[in-house]
Amino acid sequence: MKPLGMEEIRAFATEDLVARLRLLKKELFEIRMNLAVGQNSRVADIKAIKKGIARIMTVLNQRRNENV
Repeated sequence: MKPLGMEEIRAFATEDLVARLRLLKKELFEIRMNLAVGQNSRVADIKAIKKGIARIMTVLNQRRNENV
């Protein structure tokens, strides 16, 4: 999955962001599990996935704080 910029992430609806966040967390889990069992595929993707998770969570937190 191609990493998205902040402008692209902000264009998504909140429901879409939550779904994408779940997908990225699942993907990160799968990569970590593969590393644990000795399959070191896609090690370089961990950093990009973690950045994507952080960006999405930032936008979700900003939206939540605007509504408070």
